[in-house]
Amino acid sequence: MNRLVTFCIKIGFILLVLVVISNTVYATTTTETADGDPTMTTGTIIGGTYTNTGSDDGATQDLEEALLVGGHGNAYNLDCYYNLSTAIDESRISAFEIGVNAWYSCAKADSFPISVWNNTAGSWDSTTITVDAASDGTNYTDTSTMSIEHIRDSDGNIAIRFDDNTADKQSTLHIDYLYVNLTYTTISGVATDKLTYKNGETIITTWTSADGFGSGENFINVEYWDVTAGTQFNLTSHATSATSSTSKALTSNEVGHEIAVYVYTTSSSTGVNSTAITQGDPWPCSIPNTVGPESWNSYNDTDHNNQDDTFSGDEHTVYMHGVGFTQSYNYRIAYYDVDDYKVASELTNASDSDGNLSSQYDFTGNASAAAGLWHSAVYDATDSPPSTYSPTDLDNIVDDDFTVEQSAIPEFPTVIAAIAVCMLCAVSYMVMRRNKYGKK
Repeated sequence: MNRLVTFCIKIGFILLVLVVISNTVYATTTTETADGDPTMTTGTIIGGTYTNTGSDDGATQDLEEALLVGGHGNAYNLDCYYNLSTAIDESRISAFEIGVNAWYSCAKADSFPISVWNNTAGSWDSTTITVDAASDGTNYTDTSTMSIEHIRDSDGNIAIRFDDNTADKQSTLHIDYLYVNLTYTTISGVATDKLTYKNGETIITTWTSADGFGSGENFINVEYWDVTAGTQFNLTSHATSATSSTSKALTSNEVGHEIAVYVYTTSSSTGVNSTAITQGDPWPCSIPNTVGPESWNSYNDTDHNNQDDTFSGDEHTVYMHGVGFTQSYNYRIAYYDVDDYKVASELTNASDSDGNLSSQYDFTGNASAAAGLWHSAVYDATDSPPSTYSPTDLDNIVDDDFTVEQSAIPEFPTVIAAIAVCMLCAVSYMVMRRNKYGKK
């Protein structure tokens, strides 16, 4: 069975929004219904078609008994079987359930035993079900009779028989719903190892492998498919006992692309996902809210309306803003001065529910601020921004450069300016006293 996960790659890194369904080894159940009208040995179809037996909705296929003349008197008989089929390899089926909602109409009580064909023994095996209801509303089930011996042939056929030859009054059997539930093993819990990938990293995929793969299921293959380019990024092949795969390193060729990961069984080590024998549930599993390439720009206003790469005059604060980030996710934002030294970093700054991220930095709060080219860089909250700026840092999700002119940095930063004002006031006071009282 297969699960699909998708994500997008940004310059220098990859972002993945992953919907992880926490699974353990589990089994999937499929419901099979009749492929066609029943084969009638004795009796007649007098109403409806086999499609009426495909759901429990009150619409029925009606089968009427035929009169048989025997040495011991007349008897009415119905003998027919429905064929159901499955594409599931019988070796992977772990549980069977036969179910029917049916009833009869007759002037006298009647009953219709159900049996299932045993392909190994070449005979009919009685089930625990006998339809003896005279009206709608009784659902019969049998979970103990069927086994893989009752898959009739290599085409996955299952035969369910209705047979009654005991009535001396003619009955009509009304079949509302006839089904077989097959529970089969799967590959489950497919997931990737992290939410954020970077250029040069590998994708580690894990899953829980079920036992009992069928004939021809020789390998578990993992195909990493570049959805955007429409090409295969990587294919790895493993023994059926494997539970993980590591892709080759991601490159700049995958920038901005959506990647799909398929895990499946196949007969060949080079088999692509279209050759899958055991597929996932669902196939494929699409991922909503896949994050695209992030943007990160500098603005001179709190509403982020005026994009600005040069700060001068009274533009003492840079307002950083970007879109395309993982929704409601924590990041660290670092600021680096003209000498590439980190001057500030926010420990946790969360994007909003739309994936928008914002931050700001006040130049006047830095007593050693100098004019020149500054940088703002975004990191995952689990990473620590380095003390010096590097444009090639693989942990750097996205960054932006902006120029700070001397006029945007007050000649006297706040603290120094306050001290200077106090000193100036003191000097002015002394001069005034000297002028008022004269020199002593």
